[in-house]
Formats: sequence, C-alpha cells, structure tokens
Amino acid sequence: IAKTFSLPPHGYVMNMTVSMINLTEDKRVNVEYEMNACTQATFTSGYDKNFLRFNVFHKDALKIFPFDKVKNKGAIIEGDSAWIALQKKYFALFVRPDFHMQHARGQVLNDTVFKATIKAPAREIEYQEKIQDSYVIYAGPTGYTILKDVGYDFKKITAGGFWGWFKMA
Repeated sequence: IAKTFSLPPHGYVMNMTVSMINLTEDKRVNVEYEMNACTQATFTSGYDKNFLRFNVFHKDALKIFPFDKVKNKGAIIEGDSAWIALQKKYFALFVRPDFHMQHARGQVLNDTVFKATIKAPAREIEYQEKIQDSYVIYAGPTGYTILKDVGYDFKKITAGGFWGWFKMA
C-alpha cells in the first residue's frame, strides 16, 4: 500500500492517492479498507457545540448530524455517498473519494475527538495488479465563496450569510 499526496494551487485542498498492489502468491486477493478523518472537538462555550456537525453528501442531498446526536447514538449512512465533512463553526475537513462509499460513519471518541470513517467498496486484485483510489481533502474555512470556488458541492454545508439561501440556488 502506498499513499501519494499532491497540493494543487488552491491553498486548502490536497489530493491523495492510495495505491495497492497484490504482491502475494495468491492469484486473487479481496481488498477492503476504511479511511478515518478526525478533528478535535474543543469548545470555548456550550454555544460552540451547536456548530459542530458531521455532514454526508448522500444521493445528491446533504445529511446533517449535530455533535450531540453523533455523541449519543453515532451516525451511519449506508451506500452511495459522495463525500463527508467534519464541520466546526468556521472550519471544515472534507474527504471526497473518487468512488461512492459503502458507508460513512460519524463517532465521538473520549468526548474530545470527532471521527469520520468511510468504507471503500470491496474489490478483487489479481496477482501483481495495481488499483488506485483518489481523494480530495479540504481543510479550511467554511466561507461560502471559498467552498464554492473549491467545487464538489462543498458549499452546501453553509448558508453563505443572511442572504445565502438565495445565493445557493
């Protein structure tokens, strides 16, 4: 397994490629893996907790899970999701694979770590065959204009200010 990172011109975006080669003596190997993204869940006040969310873009609609719901029950969305985001008040961490996930899961660990997990689809790799999965990773501000410029429908996590709902059309 190899991971390759590249930084395109946009300052908050990184591309990651995960490559896997079957080097075993088996003619065919089944491959399944999950990828995790985490952010610190720290609060300066109880009010800040209202802005911490786990977002999943699932079947062309944004599913939003507030921090307290994820902390108490967890969150899982099965199949056909395009990206996930861990969102704070002014900051977000997005992970967008080049495939539709088998599932996306949100958890809170030790009351301080907000964790998102995505599962790649299961595949078979022939002997010495190589497969690659690519990811777009965004770590930056949640400003509407910035997210709109990045693309991938990331702007859907924000209303974009008072008039934002009118701009999003």
